[in-house]
Amino acid sequence: MANLADILSRSLDRIIIDKTGLQGNFSINLRFAPDNSRFVLLDSTVTPALDARPSVFTAVSEQLGLALKSERDPIDVLVIDRVEMPSENRDSPPPGLRAF
Repeated sequence: MANLADILSRSLDRIIIDKTGLQGNFSINLRFAPDNSRFVLLDSTVTPALDARPSVFTAVSEQLGLALKSERDPIDVLVIDRVEMPSENRDSPPPGLRAF
């Protein structure tokens, strides 16, 4: 389920956290309409068939028996305060960093 959460995160541009507790690999065929605000279809003749598909939220519920819920959870974030060019002296690390 962690792989599904990762794929849905990239597709929806939201962080999806797997709270199912399900382990292992699963073969999933999920059919849903793309979010038109994120995807531009080059061939407009495809649109009616895609419009007949459910939203990703409905598809996950109806086809997989799972629910996507909007919640606030703490997440790890990497913050880069600044970037500097490396110095010519490569023998010693910058202040605050350890050499490996």
